[in-house]
Amino acid sequence: MDMKTKGPIMAAVLISCFLGIHGAWAETKGYIDSGHNTLIGYGVVGAEYTGTAFDGSAIYGLASATSGYTCGGYFKNSSTSGMGVYAYAPAVGGYFQSSNTTGIGVSGLAGATSGVNYGGSFGSGSTSGTGVRGYAYAHSGTNYGGYFQSYSTSGKGVFGYASETTGYTYGGEFHSKSTSGKGVFGYASAATGQTYGGFFRSSSTSGKGVFGVARAISGQTYGVYGQTYSPSGYGVFSQGNMKVVGKLTVTGTKSAVVKLKNGESVSLYAVEASENWFEDFGSSTLKEGSALVSIEPTFAETVNTDMEYHVFLTPRGECKGLYVTNQKGTSFEVRELNGGKSDISFSYRIVAKRKGLEKERLAKVIEDDTTAMTTAEAENTQKEEAIELVSHVK
Repeated sequence: MDMKTKGPIMAAVLISCFLGIHGAWAETKGYIDSGHNTLIGYGVVGAEYTGTAFDGSAIYGLASATSGYTCGGYFKNSSTSGMGVYAYAPAVGGYFQSSNTTGIGVSGLAGATSGVNYGGSFGSGSTSGTGVRGYAYAHSGTNYGGYFQSYSTSGKGVFGYASETTGYTYGGEFHSKSTSGKGVFGYASAATGQTYGGFFRSSSTSGKGVFGVARAISGQTYGVYGQTYSPSGYGVFSQGNMKVVGKLTVTGTKSAVVKLKNGESVSLYAVEASENWFEDFGSSTLKEGSALVSIEPTFAETVNTDMEYHVFLTPRGECKGLYVTNQKGTSFEVRELNGGKSDISFSYRIVAKRKGLEKERLAKVIEDDTTAMTTAEAENTQKEEAIELVSHVK
């Protein structure tokens, strides 16, 4: 079809659109001008909207049927590096909305069963922009601000990437205002295999694989909350060192896992106390029945030896017995009982209060909120799993 023929046809189509004339349903296709490079041609050429109306659209697609698998717009690209839809606007590149209580604002699907594919790929060039921002406005129903899925064995339902090498950027940002909502919910539904509800990684030498912060300045909040239903599972698993800045509260045991010669591993349990005690061990020798023992300086900086501390003695030879006297902040004296003059070695154990926590003793722990949250969280998770299962069955 030459341009002389195309011109009147396009004009007729545009006039009918402006006048609201409804034609019969017919399959139509876009064209590629022979003067253009076919590698960068367009499947659809539409009129440019130059009006000032707030809700004007250059292209408007409507599927008015209330049933069936309909599409307001359907775009397809067969190129291995092409795009089904490319939208550009100074304000909003693309806007998608669903008013159904069980609808989906955006659904991205990578149907290929192999390869590195994406259910959706979005980018923002702004220094303060957002690659993806999804909203579900309905106040009821099972709705999604965004829903992404991949069937590939090596695919990704969602892949977020912030390519800038400087600045305070986010690979992905998720936000929930609900009092019982979740900023991010990750769910691996497979009942077997090494699956991940969520997988996070940082390659920076000072980066964080996962960063969780609870910003409320009151209440029993959690920067990171991990849970497992399995009696042999772990709510949180750290492969490497774990550092806690603050208190570590444990309702179960604290143990070190040690491997035996036969390959088995056993647990050695930490000794608990009613107060915060640090202890150190050492040895010395009596000379004519007495010895002055200096407290190791580094250990002395961690404890409060200005208040009462304890020293336990074990003689390593015949004597009348040993006792401690002249306890000071940096040393203590060991003597033999009954004026003995023995020259023997001995070992000692010193136990002192941790500096800064001298007054803490059997501090009360509020467990009701934790238990209630755990129960509620379990119930909510079970409901969400049931809803997820039903949605997949449909």
